[in-house]
Amino acid sequence: MLDFWRGVLARYDDSTIENLSLKEASPGRIVRQARLRHRSRASGEALDYVIVQTTELKGGHVVRQINVLDDPVD
Repeated sequence: MLDFWRGVLARYDDSTIENLSLKEASPGRIVRQARLRHRSRASGEALDYVIVQTTELKGGHVVRQINVLDDPVD
């Protein structure tokens, strides 16, 4: 995973995250859907994808976070 993010940072100049939805699934568990966009100003190349991120909190601290690539509906 670390290699993926290093590659993204090396290849793309601009990155944005757009929250599409955010909900408290249960006490201490937050689920958000987010669109991530990475673009290279030099080449115009782009990488766009949507993830579902589940965050578990305990005492106000993140204890677990899972990111899953959202399967787009055609």
